[in-house]
Amino acid sequence: ISLSSQNHQNHNKKTLRKQRHVFFLLLFSVLPFIYFYLAKPIEQTFLAQSDELFVYDSPFTTSEAKRETLVVLCVMGTRPEAIKMAPLIWELKKRRDKNIYPIVCVTGQHKDLITSFLKLFGLEVHIFTNLMVPGQTLSHLTVRGLRIMDQVLKSVTPDLVLVQGDTTTALCASLASFYNNVPIGHVEAGLRTYRLYEPFPEEFNRQLISTLASFHFAPTARSARYLLNEGIPSENLFVTGNTVIDSLLWVLKLPISTETRNLIRNFNLGDVLDKVLKKESRMILLTAHRRENHGPKLKLICQAIVNLVARNPNLVFVFPVHPNPEVKKAANMFLENVKNVFLVPSLGYEQLAFLMNHSEIIITDSGGLQEEASVLSKPVLVLRDHTERPEGVEEGVSKLVGTDPEFIVKTTESLLNDQKIFAAMSRKAFPYGNGTSALQIVDIIESQFRKIKEKKVFPGKVFDEQVTSDISYFLSSDKQSVS
Repeated sequence: ISLSSQNHQNHNKKTLRKQRHVFFLLLFSVLPFIYFYLAKPIEQTFLAQSDELFVYDSPFTTSEAKRETLVVLCVMGTRPEAIKMAPLIWELKKRRDKNIYPIVCVTGQHKDLITSFLKLFGLEVHIFTNLMVPGQTLSHLTVRGLRIMDQVLKSVTPDLVLVQGDTTTALCASLASFYNNVPIGHVEAGLRTYRLYEPFPEEFNRQLISTLASFHFAPTARSARYLLNEGIPSENLFVTGNTVIDSLLWVLKLPISTETRNLIRNFNLGDVLDKVLKKESRMILLTAHRRENHGPKLKLICQAIVNLVARNPNLVFVFPVHPNPEVKKAANMFLENVKNVFLVPSLGYEQLAFLMNHSEIIITDSGGLQEEASVLSKPVLVLRDHTERPEGVEEGVSKLVGTDPEFIVKTTESLLNDQKIFAAMSRKAFPYGNGTSALQIVDIIESQFRKIKEKKVFPGKVFDEQVTSDISYFLSSDKQSVS
């Protein structure tokens, strides 16, 4: 009995070993199929749906021609970037007789929003990349953007890369340029809140870009002071104003377009505008899209609008709804059926400028609108607790109201009902430039032509003697004394 039991156990062990062998054999047979049919498509979705992310035909027929030309790669991905880069690109194109050649790269971060604007300005795009993929996180977007921009730089081999502002596109282009040893010019440099999550991720993006850039084109003296305090060399720093003013002044000279007429007709804004012109109604332009305002804060903003139209029957809101799903969902949920609130799709720049010009007040969390409204003599209520554009607040033409419904209602009504307050905030002011910023920036680039071609411009920071001595102290001290 004992021998029979032992034989049975040995047989079971052999059977179990055979089963394990078969299992692992099947597993290793199936793994390649799992990778090629499941894992690889997911990897390709987030990193590179294909190697042909863009097509680039070099405009230079010979290498000699390229050697004698300053090739400036202008990178943009969102509509605000395009609005602020357009005057620069046009000015660069005027300098082709000076051997300056702009190459325009659009990453497609705001693919749908940017197309109409490029058409309005008649901009030729040399490279259009496939940056956006459905469902990607900010991390995936950054990884993909960095990889794409690395390929763009290797194809174009520019002498200088121009980026604007603080978007993920600007960050990826700057980081890839640094890795490829290409100098960076940062347009709209030096904006700061010094709060990394306000706005998120823009505050982090612009601080990092400042570390990498060789040329810093600051819109205001305050922005320049921030950069000097951070150790940016004064010879790399230029106060030029903001190019958005150049764009706005150009667009305002255009006749009313077919698109604007269609907007007025399709959304029944004709009667509203007639009543505004007859002083029977008062129109407020509302925009809200900032990532830090998504969720509960957006609900609070909508609540404030509902309260304002309920308390003021002659008040009309026009809200161009950003295509971000969070913004769309909140706008439709809380404002779709509210009387005197007109929800319209995200607009082209010419239509937006038209509405700004015909509004009495602008309520927004947009940085660009804070800059543009001051030129149009429109008071701005900023739906944020902090702003990187404090010049308008100091000038008295904009005011921070945050997202508290009671405070938004109170501030808006005091502005509407108190002529003294309204007159003070509706003064024409030019804290962000006078419309010559693009000309100034391109003049600077032309003056640096030879240094850029010979790769004699570098990013970097300088420190005064006090900072240097502080660093030396910390390096020479032990951990206990440092803490």
